[in-house]
Amino acid sequence: MPNELTAKQKRFCHEYIIDNNGTQAAIRAKYSRKTAQEQSSRLLSNVKVKDYIKSISKPIVEDLKISAERVLKGIAELAFAGSTESVKVQGLKMLGEHLKLFTQLHESTLTYTKMENVKMKKKDGKAEEIILDIGEPIEEKE
Repeated sequence: MPNELTAKQKRFCHEYIIDNNGTQAAIRAKYSRKTAQEQSSRLLSNVKVKDYIKSISKPIVEDLKISAERVLKGIAELAFAGSTESVKVQGLKMLGEHLKLFTQLHESTLTYTKMENVKMKKKDGKAEEIILDIGEPIEEKE
């Protein structure tokens, strides 16, 4: 029986694939609210739990025809054809992170007068250069 998951562990797995939130999955699987975060961390590091999550997720992924290519195309669609500038910027950020275009992440300490005019220079349908017009810094945060 040590090779089997308990009913509670299986329930955690099924709850986890709903939203990929380990703490909430543990709570919904009736683990203690006080220790849900620790329990979820422990469960998600368990190889048998990870394998079970993969096995129950696979049919869902196949049914929805989810692939890395499809997800990447969706992100690119947001980046290049988003409904608002902020959606486009978020899409560009996600795309850049996925493609590992950013070697280091720096949090800006400056407030800018504007953040607009995201411009893409395309060559053969692919982004070659990204220009962001973010205006002038107006103050430095401490």
